[in-house]
Amino acid sequence: MDNLGKLYFLSGIANTIGLCMFNRMYTTSSAIASFAPSVFAIESQLLINVWGLAYMATAKKYKKMPALSFVFFIEKMLYVYWWYILIVKDENKRDNAIEMVRSGKDILTGAFCLGFGLNDFLFGIVFAMGTYRGLTAIDTDTINKKK
Repeated sequence: MDNLGKLYFLSGIANTIGLCMFNRMYTTSSAIASFAPSVFAIESQLLINVWGLAYMATAKKYKKMPALSFVFFIEKMLYVYWWYILIVKDENKRDNAIEMVRSGKDILTGAFCLGFGLNDFLFGIVFAMGTYRGLTAIDTDTINKKK
């Protein structure tokens, strides 16, 4: 697995283990859901885990699936957009998340809400790079067969 493939795998870990850490193995998933119910309903959190499994499953073969990498990129950019709406534009939500961390009331939920957009932006770049590499990869098997 090359370095970009390792980042695909790391993104999968962030979606699976990372989310389970922030919502304490779903014992506090309702806290994240109540912060942004349209984005992080409990069912949506389960699907985030499934997306993570998909990232890990493609880590070794992303170059052969540029269209899927592009789907991953779009998905990540949607979360960046929702983060922008929730945290950057909504001062009350942002202040609420900051207060959760500052007061120690719910550090993990507050940290998750403040940081998920940055995380998704960075991994979105990874998937954009994977799309590009997949689209520009030279199929050496095809070239060798023509010789």
